[in-house]
Amino acid sequence: MKAHGWQDGPGKKTMGTLPEFEYISRHAVAESGVHDLVLRDEHFTTHIVNLQLQYWMDAVHLYRALRKRQIVTVQSLRPVFLLSGQSLTTLFGMHHPASKKTPYLREIVDSYLVKQGLDLKREVPKLYERFKHFNTVYNDLIKHPSNGKWPQISQLTMGDLADTMETVQELWRWFLEGLGFDEVHYGKYLSFTFR
Repeated sequence: MKAHGWQDGPGKKTMGTLPEFEYISRHAVAESGVHDLVLRDEHFTTHIVNLQLQYWMDAVHLYRALRKRQIVTVQSLRPVFLLSGQSLTTLFGMHHPASKKTPYLREIVDSYLVKQGLDLKREVPKLYERFKHFNTVYNDLIKHPSNGKWPQISQLTMGDLADTMETVQELWRWFLEGLGFDEVHYGKYLSFTFR
C-alpha cells in the first residue's frame, strides 16, 4: 500500500509515495498482523489501524513470549498488563463522547456503558468483580506506579497476568456482543487460552 505526503526515512519529509504507511512499529505489525482496513480514494491511500486491537494483540504476543521463559520478572509482566488495559481503555473510549479526555476505565464501565444499555455489573456480575480487580491492578499499580506501591507490584505473577488476559478477553467479547457484532468478525482475535 502507498501513502502520500509522509516520511520517506528518518527525519525526511517528502511528498512522494511510501511502500507502507504505519502508525506503530513495524515489529508490532509484523508480529500481530492487525492491519485489516485500508481506506482509499483517488488522491490518498492509507492503512487504518484498529489501535485497541493492536494493543490487545501485542499483549497476547508478549504474554506468549513470557510463557516460554524460565524466569519472568515483574518488569517483564508490566508491559503486558499495560497493553491489555490500554486495549480496553481505547476500545471503550472510542465509544465514549468525551470532548477532551477519555474518563478512567472504571468510570466508563460504571456510568457511560450503563447509559448505553451495557450494564456489566447487572449482566455478568462475576465478570464485573474480575473487572474491578483488574482495574485496580491496571490503574493503581501498573499505570500509576510509585515507590509506596512497590510491595504490591513486586507480588504480581504470571498467574495474575493470566487472570488479567482472560478477564480482558472476556470483556472484549462482552462489549462487542453487546454492540451486536457477530463473532465471525472478531473470533480470531479473542479466542486465546492463557493457562
